[in-house]
Order: sequence, then structure tokens, then C-alpha cells
Amino acid sequence: MSRTIPDMQRIRTLLLEGGLILAAIVVGALLNNPIGYCVAAVLAVAFLAAWWLGKEEGEEEFEGSALFQDQGIPSPPPLESQCSSPEIFGTVEFAALRIGDLGNDLVKVSPDWATWSANLGVFIKATVNNCGAARTIPGFVIRLTAPTGETREARSERSIGKFTFHHYIEDRSGMYPTSRSVHDELPDLVEKLSTPLPAESHVDGWVHFEIKDAAQDFQELSACRMEVFAEDIRRKRYEIEAAGVKFANLNAHEWVTATRHG
Repeated sequence: MSRTIPDMQRIRTLLLEGGLILAAIVVGALLNNPIGYCVAAVLAVAFLAAWWLGKEEGEEEFEGSALFQDQGIPSPPPLESQCSSPEIFGTVEFAALRIGDLGNDLVKVSPDWATWSANLGVFIKATVNNCGAARTIPGFVIRLTAPTGETREARSERSIGKFTFHHYIEDRSGMYPTSRSVHDELPDLVEKLSTPLPAESHVDGWVHFEIKDAAQDFQELSACRMEVFAEDIRRKRYEIEAAGVKFANLNAHEWVTATRHG
């Protein structure tokens, strides 16, 4: 059993007092001096008192330790384990489907015409936070679970690609409300995270996923359960919270489309 610093100091004190007692006895015997015997007696009493106090303290420490063990009380966790959040965390704020991407979304119908599938382009807008050391995030993983229980998983594309988010903005400043079509650029989150994200910082942007031959059950994105994970260079996954994600409304002409030229 290893001894602590206070234990070693107590041992050295007892040894010193014992040596002084022995020296006082020898001097008193050689000089036949009663003062030497008195000094030896005082040191002996101090020696016994120090030994008795040290013994009681050790017993109290042992009994206290046994009490914690009997009650099943664990030792306090190290400071590092008290962090309530993982090093990388974030939130998915918005999700939209790609529409009309140069014929890549051709529908595949089963021979009996009972089911169909198509390539599914999913774009999410997310915020990623880092509370640990600076690091890069090479990519993300999306997992969709259809109402039927079927699950599909895909890794993010290396770049957002040449796409914009299409939606309408209403203008009610005039006598009659009007609306105009808007194509917003999609800031590339994967590109931003190719540079190490500093500690205690965050960044946001869009991520592009392609799910090949997704069954018809996945085409209604809002009906699926969505899970998103950030992956570091070791492929360790950190969940990006997607429980409160808002989905683009196709009926309101909200979708992602290829960038228009000219």
C-alpha cells in the first residue's frame, strides 16, 4: 500500500522523537543528571500522544472508506467526465429535396407496377459546434427510417454542388400581395469544416446527400425519421440533433434545384 505525504511526515516525526528519547536517556545515564531523565520522560509522553493520535486518525479514515464501500457510493468522477455534451454536437434546422436534376431522378417501376424507386437528393442546413480540440470534419452520414421501418443510410457528397434553394417571397407592401421566385445560394458546410474548427466555436451551412434507388416510402421526407451524424477523420460519429428539423414544403414550391446559368 502506498503512503501519502502526511503519513511519511508522521513516521519521520515519531522516529525523531524516539531518537531524542534515546539520546536523553543516554545523556542522563552518563552524567547521572535528573534533568536528562525528565527530558526523556516528556519526550516519551509526546511520542505516545503522537502515536495514539495517528492511530485514531488512520482508523477513522479506514472506517470512513468502508462506509462508502458498504453504501455503494462511487468515488467522484474525474473533471473531464463531467462534460454534459460530446465534443462535437449540433442541430439540423432545415431539410429539402432536390427536384429535376438533369434526368438523374428517373423513376424505376417494379415489373408488377406495385412499387417504384428513384434517386433521392437530400439537402440539410445544419449548425455544428465544437467544445473540444480544433479538428476537421470530412463528412456527414444521414440515416432515414421510413414509416414501414426500412432504413437507408448514405454519406454526404464531397461538395454541395451547383444547386440553389428555390422558394417564394411574399410582398404585402402594395395594394395587392405579390410573390416572387427566389434562388438562394447554399453555403457548403463540408467545405467550411475542411479547415479545423477551433475549440469553443461553431459554423453553419448546407450538406448534400444522395440516396440511390430510394423506395417510394422515402420520397415523402417529412414522414421519415431522420438521423444525422458528423464523422471525424477516424470515422467516429457525433450525432447532430434532427428532432426539430423543419421540412421544405413542396406544395409551396420549396425545393433544391440545379443552378441556372445565363
